[in-house]
Amino acid sequence: MSSIYITEPPTKGKVLLKTTLGDIDIELWSKEAPLACRNFIQLCLEDYYNDTIFHR
Repeated sequence: MSSIYITEPPTKGKVLLKTTLGDIDIELWSKEAPLACRNFIQLCLEDYYNDTIFHR
């Protein structure tokens, strides 16, 4: 993760999770958890979650 963001990336605070059973809107709380949101967005941009099993 050498290109991780130093500042918050330009987002509207939501991520669309596409699954085989439908889409899920995920709201990001960047003020409450800035590091977690930043890391999650970086992993999304790197296609880290593509073709992974989603459960729970």
